[in-house]
Amino acid sequence: MGDQKLALIEAEEEMQCLESRLSYARNHLHRLQRTNVLNIAFPIWYDGHIGVINGLHLGRLPNRPVGWEEINAAWGQCALLLQCIGKKLNHTFQNHRIVPMGSQSKLVQLSISKEFPLYYTTGGMRLLSAGKFDTAMINFLDCLNQAQQIIEHTSNIQLPFRIKDKGKLQDPDGQIYSIKWNGNSEENWTKALKMMLINMKWIIAALSTKKNKKAISIQSTPSTIDK
Repeated sequence: MGDQKLALIEAEEEMQCLESRLSYARNHLHRLQRTNVLNIAFPIWYDGHIGVINGLHLGRLPNRPVGWEEINAAWGQCALLLQCIGKKLNHTFQNHRIVPMGSQSKLVQLSISKEFPLYYTTGGMRLLSAGKFDTAMINFLDCLNQAQQIIEHTSNIQLPFRIKDKGKLQDPDGQIYSIKWNGNSEENWTKALKMMLINMKWIIAALSTKKNKKAISIQSTPSTIDK
């Protein structure tokens, strides 16, 4: 009888241990399910007037001449993020194909099967490069607008900035900023990029909330844009 009682006690202790492990595994799975993978992989913030993605500054100012190598790399992160957003939404972008290639990413305009560089070169062909770079950024913003419309249609939120035609964004006060580099001021171009990044951050938050099947509740406001 003593041996049987000892075996029973050991079995109960083992059962308690297994139940504890099962509880831990369930809690760990729950935490993983709630993890915002895109937010971890593509952290978006800002450094003063300049938006930042994955530690890379997207934009430049007269008193903050960020190098084009860093800006081009930041655009590469944006391209990869938007491609991931499209996959999360199960959406194939119309008219354009995003090709993330680090600091030499590009967009393909499908109607004419032509590639446009999502990066700027400072060599002897700067004017030609600027025109193609502008086209790539405009096309990128068109793809982002497609994702934005899906998010706003399927979720009870409205992103802070409206995306207009020809690469323009509108703030809540009705001010328009162009994403084009050529013929634009560094201040306005950088502000447009910061607005774009904030909208992308909102989309990441909305995707995470949709995944967890919870009501959308985003506390951020567009006040992070400096007037």
